[in-house]
Amino acid sequence: MECDQRFRYRLRVTDTGYGISKKQASGMFQARRSGRSLHGTGLGLYISGQLIEAIGGRVEGVMQPLWGGACFDVLLPEEMG
Repeated sequence: MECDQRFRYRLRVTDTGYGISKKQASGMFQARRSGRSLHGTGLGLYISGQLIEAIGGRVEGVMQPLWGGACFDVLLPEEMG
């Protein structure tokens, strides 16, 4: 994993849900509508991604670990905003 000097903090986010396909991973932080209440509105990750970018951060490395679920890194600069 390369070290990007613009970012001081790296947060790894993982869950143990059903997992995601490669196609889903590429659009994971895009707004979408979900008609299924089980899966929510489809806006949570989109809003999170927008907030991360607004403070100068970045999301990278969206993947599906071997045990299922999803995993991605949130990179944040030392000075945010």
